[in-house]
Amino acid sequence: MKRDISRESTAWLGALCAAAVCAAFAPCLSNGFVFWDDPVHVVNNPHIRSLGGAAWKWMFTNFDMGQYVPLALLSLALDYRFWGLEAAGYHLTSVLWHAAAAVVWFGFWRRLFERFGPKSSRWNVGLAAAFAALTFVLHPLRVESVAWVSERRDVVCGFFYAVALRLYLEHCLRTESRGRWLAGALAAYVLSLLAKATSLTLPATLLILDVYPLRRVSRKALLEKVPFAGLSLAAAVVTMIGAQRLGALEDFAHEGLWARLARASYGALFYPGKTLWPTHLLPIYELPTPFDPLSPRFLFWMSAAACATALVWRIGRRVPAVGAAAAHYAVALLPMSGLIGNGAPHLTMDRFAYLPSLAFSGLFGAGLLKLLAVHRRRAWALAGAAALLTAWGTLSWRRCRDWHDDLSLWRSAVASTATPGPVALNNLAASEAVRGDLASAESHSRRALNLDPASVPAWGNLAAALDGLGKGDEAEAALRQGLASNPASSDLSARLSGLLEIKAAKLSRTGEARGARRLYEEALAADATNSAACVNLGLILDAAGRRAEARRLFERALKEPELRGTAHADWGNSLLAEGKLDEAAAHYEEALRLDPGLAPASVNLGNILARRGRYGEAAARYRAALKKDPGSFEARVNLSAVERLLKR
Repeated sequence: MKRDISRESTAWLGALCAAAVCAAFAPCLSNGFVFWDDPVHVVNNPHIRSLGGAAWKWMFTNFDMGQYVPLALLSLALDYRFWGLEAAGYHLTSVLWHAAAAVVWFGFWRRLFERFGPKSSRWNVGLAAAFAALTFVLHPLRVESVAWVSERRDVVCGFFYAVALRLYLEHCLRTESRGRWLAGALAAYVLSLLAKATSLTLPATLLILDVYPLRRVSRKALLEKVPFAGLSLAAAVVTMIGAQRLGALEDFAHEGLWARLARASYGALFYPGKTLWPTHLLPIYELPTPFDPLSPRFLFWMSAAACATALVWRIGRRVPAVGAAAAHYAVALLPMSGLIGNGAPHLTMDRFAYLPSLAFSGLFGAGLLKLLAVHRRRAWALAGAAALLTAWGTLSWRRCRDWHDDLSLWRSAVASTATPGPVALNNLAASEAVRGDLASAESHSRRALNLDPASVPAWGNLAAALDGLGKGDEAEAALRQGLASNPASSDLSARLSGLLEIKAAKLSRTGEARGARRLYEEALAADATNSAACVNLGLILDAAGRRAEARRLFERALKEPELRGTAHADWGNSLLAEGKLDEAAAHYEEALRLDPGLAPASVNLGNILARRGRYGEAAARYRAALKKDPGSFEARVNLSAVERLLKR
């Protein structure tokens, strides 16, 4: 049978792959942002709101949460240019990146199968290539990378990784213009690294391809990998720098060899298992608390991984395709395995399977091609392939809906496992608190604390829920208990300080200055940067005649931009009470520059101007005060007085 396949004759299969991706991931278009990194990367990120020189400089010099991903950030900036903060636009872009990768993967497998697969018709080869591409792109393990806007880096990196492999394959199979194809592959590899450094294992994958199925092991072929290896080394160095800035290297240094082996063994078997049976997927698979790598559970996984390695080695010696696929899987998984470095509180993550899973898709496609070559098995093979893709596409559709918002995501995560971890419970509690479901937030925070009594987020969420339920004393007790376990926690200190400041303000309004002063002092002892407490304690001290101390507190409050105007105004009031008019006027002017809506400061400045005989300027200040506060009796009376003086 004819083995050659023209681009035109199978173009519709590539289009079908892209359409299948768009259909399976269509629910993403109705999703919003999730408050799990999306606020940092998109919603509250001022650097993606411009395409000017400063923005470009930030993208290409910044280690975004420890990673160097300028191309992914650039794609988000382009989204902002077109969509603003409309989440549907960002999701559409991610889906289109993934659909484009599906087309490239189809072309890669088609080219590989037609040259190295069993002899078959062009349609069989095309169908097998489409099946290989779709088993990768439609799989539910891809949902996290596509549906989570912050993980745009995966789909951008994956697309250029696919392009690099496709161009490299063309370089190897053609007899002319080979340098052009190799240069294109190198350029695509650079772009993939700029999107995410997980593609740094590509040079090893190219070597595996050279061994099987290309069988072009030679000195020349090895030298071709030198520029790829150089880029990979540079990416590894940059990644280490980013990890060091994030503090991940320190976390990794505290992990022993057994802990790393336990993580790596679990992950090595986890992804093939989830590939074959993709149910109960989670946004994070948490480390047990406490994590004992020598517990029976992890000893089992390490033993199972060793046995699986021996079995695959034995099969791979007889079936080179299995050996090559296993080698790619192991190499591509290495950066995320935990053997090299991993400071995060997880065992595995769905997105870590993105590049390693390509090995499985190749085996799926090759298996189908072999079955299609046997005429009596053709119908059954096609029916089975269609059923599998339909099942995985349906699961991906449903999984996309779990990512609709942070509440649905974490509800799904907690419901999908009998033993949810503290991270999932904390995130669910925070999502419920934002939506006013404080009773559930309290319950889930307490469940998280039962698993991890030292969890800072859990203590913070519990205190927020209790405070919202009107249990202020219990909230304060929870924060103090959390600080006892985490005395260095700035988050819990700030929360306790804020809670005490609110309680002090209530006492102050009822005239209990002594009790309010004590609570303000406690608030500042918990968090010396609490500017509101500085201002309010300063007012109490100023009223008690301790003006020097009060002014020092007003000066400390100037560190908070939102309170600078108020602090200057209160400082001016203190100086005015001592008759220091020039200094008081300077503070009032600065207060009004920062916050023109401070009507009392405008009135007081007007009073100083009037005492100096500058009635016209004083009148202007009184009018400005009345514009902001029409009910200001003092401004109205004083304005009337200076207007009479101006008429004389």
